[in-house]
Amino acid sequence: MKKFLLFAAAAAAMMCASAEVTVEQLWKHDVSTVLTTGDVRQGVGMDGKIFINDKATQKVLVFGQGGLADEEYPGGMNCGIGRDEAGNLVISNAEFPSAWVCDGETPVIKVVNPNNPTDIKEYALPEEVAGFGRADLLGFAKGNLLENGVLYICGANSGETIVVMTITDGEVDNDQTYNAVIEGVSASSNPIYFYQNKDGEDRLLYVNRTVNGTKILVADGDNFAIESTPVMPGKSASNGAQIFVWNGEEYAIYPSGANYLDGFSVVKLGEEEALYVKEAELTANPNAFQANWVNAEVVEGGVMIYHYVPGAYVEAFKMTDGETPVEHTYAVCGAPAALFAMENDWDPVAAPEMQLNDNGLYEWISAETELEAGTIEFKIVEDHAWDVCYPASDESGYNNYTVTVEEAGKYVLTVYFNPETKEVTHELVKTEVPPVEPAKVFILGEVNGNTWATNIGVEMDTEDNKVFTKDVTLVRPENRAEGQKYCYFSFATKLMEAADDWEGLAPYRFGAVSDGDFEFLPEMMGQPLALTADNGQAFQVPEGEYTLTVDLENMTLTIEGTIYSGIEYINTVNVKNVRFYNLQGMESATPFQGVNIVVSEMTDGSKVITKVVK
Repeated sequence: MKKFLLFAAAAAAMMCASAEVTVEQLWKHDVSTVLTTGDVRQGVGMDGKIFINDKATQKVLVFGQGGLADEEYPGGMNCGIGRDEAGNLVISNAEFPSAWVCDGETPVIKVVNPNNPTDIKEYALPEEVAGFGRADLLGFAKGNLLENGVLYICGANSGETIVVMTITDGEVDNDQTYNAVIEGVSASSNPIYFYQNKDGEDRLLYVNRTVNGTKILVADGDNFAIESTPVMPGKSASNGAQIFVWNGEEYAIYPSGANYLDGFSVVKLGEEEALYVKEAELTANPNAFQANWVNAEVVEGGVMIYHYVPGAYVEAFKMTDGETPVEHTYAVCGAPAALFAMENDWDPVAAPEMQLNDNGLYEWISAETELEAGTIEFKIVEDHAWDVCYPASDESGYNNYTVTVEEAGKYVLTVYFNPETKEVTHELVKTEVPPVEPAKVFILGEVNGNTWATNIGVEMDTEDNKVFTKDVTLVRPENRAEGQKYCYFSFATKLMEAADDWEGLAPYRFGAVSDGDFEFLPEMMGQPLALTADNGQAFQVPEGEYTLTVDLENMTLTIEGTIYSGIEYINTVNVKNVRFYNLQGMESATPFQGVNIVVSEMTDGSKVITKVVK
């Protein structure tokens, strides 16, 4: 049984709503034991993930619904990480904590395309912009820094200037890279976020961690001027804030509450009260660093909110307009992995998603899978993460949904989930198709003196597990009427322990394609007859000595041999001519004493060969 370790004792979905918006927590993961606080001071979110630059390893770590992902990206020697409008990661590659080297040769900015990690650019700043000091934090850049874009950098000694770093055709444009003046702002090492306001006009958000230090900047020639100080009710003295446009309105997201803790708020610009407030869970600063990073990404149906508290946790939310419900995915995750089309047991990220039916139930159907006798265990996970799963885990983290497999075989599992009641149900069906290459094939029924039983059969011979043959004798049972000189038989790939376990035998049994018992006629001798596992019927064959050949590749039976019948057994209406041969090959119009080979020529031109003892 699998035990799931969630954030703290048990993580529950968090949903808060105002009159205008609904904010629902999608996932949350503890990073206090995974990341070294001094090396991972900044994070940025997009595409459902949070990216954190680890300056110690110079790698970008990725957290998503399933926690720390296997994917990594090239990082930088400093703390800073941001992004551009095209979705590229923008990473600080200036060695921490030294001042940046601006010599036109030493790369200080690294740009990585997360959709193609080999698509990387490294940029060095010209000497003309030297002297702004350390720049440990990055915001958002304009355009696509792999091709054409602009990054705004603020250093520790910037004073009233920031660096405007322009990229043209994948190279630093020295003519357009310069120090821009911001009158009225004493700039220090803070992130600067490019955005477009609701009128489509370019703006910069200069984020100072002080309560009233965050400013909206507007271009003033090559320089910038303060346009306004956005109202952010309850803002704390922490790094991290952003302005975004959603549904034609401007919003700000920012750290709020006690300084350096983990509260944050969302406000519509111009209003005095926040639309949404997440109260702090922590009571002490976990990171010895003045950071509580929040940023937003407008997506279909709402806004993704990414929250990174260095030294504590990462989490993601989705904000909707209060009327549009958050759309979740549901996936089936469990063991054995092969049944759920996964490489590893209990992998929520790779778990197959369920489909919503017209009846309001989610449904998932497995492929036909070979299973051993035992149990199947699984849960329904919401949004490919363990934060919300059904059946809900108990205090120890267990309470999986369990299905019993009575015996080994091939099965199809169907799982149903009711999103309203949270009820999980299932159907497990053992497929009734015999193995393509079974190890054994048995002849069931009235063969070689046997009677019908599920634990008795004549084993056939094979060399390739595809074609099976056997020489058999068919003699009618004593309780059958004297004139009914025939026997019944069919086939199976497995025998049961009990003599009357017909239900257990059903998945292994196959026989004739027929609405009822298939009557074998003499003219069918040597002809392939169709076999099926779908309600296969018994063959009705006259007494005699035969070679039976079962071809499982083509699903056919061929019967060859001698019928134990006198002339009277053949329907004389269909007989045109009869000749008798003894064992020495002599021909006669009447039977010889002893063994006769009887050749009957039928009215349709066919011949029937039988053996008669007189």
